[in-house]
Amino acid sequence: MSCSTPAESAPDAAVDSGLDVAVDTGADLGVDATDTAPEASADADVDGGGSPLKATTLALGYDTSCALSAAGEVRCWGLWQNDDGTVGSNVTPTAIAISLTPVGLVAGSFHDCVWGTGNTMQCWGSNARGQLGVQPSLSARGSMTPRTIDLSKALKSVSLGPVFTCALHGDGSVYCFGESDLHQLGVDLPNCQQFAGAKKFACSPKPVLVDLPKAAVALSAGMPSVAWLSDGDLRAWGGSAGDLFSYLSGPTEPVTSIDALGPGTCFLRKGERWCWNPKTGSVAKDATYPTSLAEMVGDATFACVRTLSGDVLCRGDNTDGQLGDGTFTARTTFVKVAGLTAKTIRAGDRHVCAIDMSDEVWCWGHGADGELGTGKKDTQPSAQRVLTF
Repeated sequence: MSCSTPAESAPDAAVDSGLDVAVDTGADLGVDATDTAPEASADADVDGGGSPLKATTLALGYDTSCALSAAGEVRCWGLWQNDDGTVGSNVTPTAIAISLTPVGLVAGSFHDCVWGTGNTMQCWGSNARGQLGVQPSLSARGSMTPRTIDLSKALKSVSLGPVFTCALHGDGSVYCFGESDLHQLGVDLPNCQQFAGAKKFACSPKPVLVDLPKAAVALSAGMPSVAWLSDGDLRAWGGSAGDLFSYLSGPTEPVTSIDALGPGTCFLRKGERWCWNPKTGSVAKDATYPTSLAEMVGDATFACVRTLSGDVLCRGDNTDGQLGDGTFTARTTFVKVAGLTAKTIRAGDRHVCAIDMSDEVWCWGHGADGELGTGKKDTQPSAQRVLTF
């Protein structure tokens, strides 16, 4: 659940960072960024060698990882899904046959998308709820061959929720498609069926316009989804409570990102983590986080941050080594992922990946489905270099 998009100044100086991963880790976690972890492993322990994967952009899903290179090539590893719904996995980065020049790369829980400079995007992975823009059926439950989705307007950015897709267009309009059981598409839709005998759910494989009062300048799809509007306000929709819309005024000062996945809704402002409550509209600084932050990723169980200097710090649940500190011990304070200075980080459900200053990709955490890209299906509590063959 992550992406990259060119930074753009909004009318109120809001900037769309393209983040689409959860950031809320619970208010009971403290912060002390002084603990350190063992050095990152330069040896991925793979027979037959391999070359380091280099990338400019990362996107992580539930048990998948994808990277976009400077040459415009997309490679993915971890779980994948066929048209008939069968699931397999790749333990090393495998090229995805996209047919456009990508501007950005994003991930949902079980699907991924790229988009170009025009109005075209391509998506692959699960289509269980129509999130690839195709009516779900017995023969269209997923695809590792990218499906082309031509929209009527030029794209500014794309953001993916767990099982739905949203697009922000150059004119500030937002369209979404996929699952809408909890109003993820911003409208009340009738039930649709995947195929005969399947559980009914609300969805639309066709893009649905989200009714926003002003043009959006930034978008983060999740539970709930959030649009940052041209007048500085925020609008949230969807989520666990199934709220159709919850409108409130957002902060007026510039922020470096907004993120809507997980309980609570948080964003970066001047290198600090702030959170606002969609129910009350209150906005407060989270003093349990370090300052001088450039990125924050994770979910309700663990979190990682990247500082402006490139340090990566993590805290929370560590059952699968997702904190990268060389142990499987939960931490209530932030610990540093040692030996790693990063340009960007992204998080999946139980694993994390980063791009270092040499553009090489490193991953750690849950790896039973090959999502660490080391050539093996194993879990690693310290950063491992991703290899290509």
